Amino acid sequence: MIRYDIQIENVLDEFIPIAIENELDIEIEPTFTDNGRQECSCIMRRVTDNRFGIISVNVQEYPDDSIVYFVFNPKLYEYAKAEGFDRDAMVCDLSVFKKVTQEVFFDHLLSMDE
Repeated sequence: MIRYDIQIENVLDEFIPIAIENELDIEIEPTFTDNGRQECSCIMRRVTDNRFGIISVNVQEYPDDSIVYFVFNPKLYEYAKAEGFDRDAMVCDLSVFKKVTQEVFFDHLLSMDE
């Protein structure tokens, strides 16, 4: 099991019990595949409808934020994956992501709204 940065672990400690309580199947995996960055970011996917989000620390583009939350279009992610794009390269292109607050991030993955 991957041990993430403590800031990410703290968010997951808050998020996971809510997901379990609401019987949501959430997959969590490292955003990056190289060992040097695995603990700095995770992709979260709600399995039932492919809602995606990313939690990251040490994001160069947001030096004033200790932790950053992103949501993104699952169709674009699946298309890029099917076309053989490297996941590390995909997630470094911030133009496909929308930076959001923790509240919006939780709502995106935990809400039953369409």
